[in-house]
Amino acid sequence: MATTRTPTPEQAQVIQIDLEPGQVMVINAIAGSGKTSTLQMYVDAYPNKKFLYLAFGKAQADEAKQRFAKNAPLTRSHFARREFHTRKTRRKG
Repeated sequence: MATTRTPTPEQAQVIQIDLEPGQVMVINAIAGSGKTSTLQMYVDAYPNKKFLYLAFGKAQADEAKQRFAKNAPLTRSHFARREFHTRKTRRKG
């Protein structure tokens, strides 16, 4: 699971943002810039909150399962999209 890290000043700014239920945060940065580490530290900083981590591929999903705390369940974006479509279709019917 999580290893203790010292956040950079930029990461610390992100971690200090206390999101309310329903709010969304987007971290847009280049590959290797620390997005996943930032999200991991964010999730660890708020153990009483629940998060959803979406991964694009199986390899990313498998890695995230090892890195993220239990309050951040994981799904692959393909499966989330299918579930959203299924729920939307059920509401119409």
